[in-house]
Amino acid sequence: MTDRIRVCLSCDDLGMNESINQAALDLAERKMLGAASVLVDYGQDDFLSGLRKNYPTLDLGLHFTLTRGDAVPDYIKLMIKLLFRGFTSSEVKGELRAQLKKLHDVGVKPFFLDGHYHIHIFPCISPVVEKFSLENKLFVRVPYDISPFFSLKKSLYNYLCSSSVILPFFGVGLMGRKMTVKNVKKQIQYLKEHNIKRAIWMIHPGMGGHSDSDLIHKERRMEYDFLIREEAFLAESFEFVKMSSLVE
Repeated sequence: MTDRIRVCLSCDDLGMNESINQAALDLAERKMLGAASVLVDYGQDDFLSGLRKNYPTLDLGLHFTLTRGDAVPDYIKLMIKLLFRGFTSSEVKGELRAQLKKLHDVGVKPFFLDGHYHIHIFPCISPVVEKFSLENKLFVRVPYDISPFFSLKKSLYNYLCSSSVILPFFGVGLMGRKMTVKNVKKQIQYLKEHNIKRAIWMIHPGMGGHSDSDLIHKERRMEYDFLIREEAFLAESFEFVKMSSLVE
């Protein structure tokens, strides 16, 4: 077991709804989850106030968003606005400050920052995020996906953040129904062939029973079920750790 890859399971969208919150809590209690990034603008004030108490073992991060309170925004319109610099620097800076303050106000000092739909890597936002993260001593999770899987989304993300990679990252090609034993084995083999000893694995688990669209609900549940069902299989190749331990 000494040759296992040190991996941080990093859960996105904590705070969006109770389904995701409960899935993250369960994975944390199983000592699988190492980090979770928090959406602060989804009307769950009671949840935010209990963050540090309920998730004491996790590295928490700010899941920065510019689609405030909208779980399923118009993705195409959002991408067009991001690619054509539809957000001003002052607008981005103001949102970053306001959202970070919400975490500070409930006693949470986040370790890292990332973006809902990875907005933090787009040209109109990334310079502001870089400066903001340095000022506030936040590690920035960069979604440069190292995997054997091809997708246009992965190609776009890798193009946008190719110059700022600090930690190996994967998960874009393992979301929802794509999270299977066959695909995870391919990912493990890829990591070993490239001599990668540590990495962040982005996940989007959910317990179900929420009002998200049926497709999103099912995909989140598929991820959660896989991680629970295949816990022993995953432990053969991965040592699950906190994100901060990979950065040190």
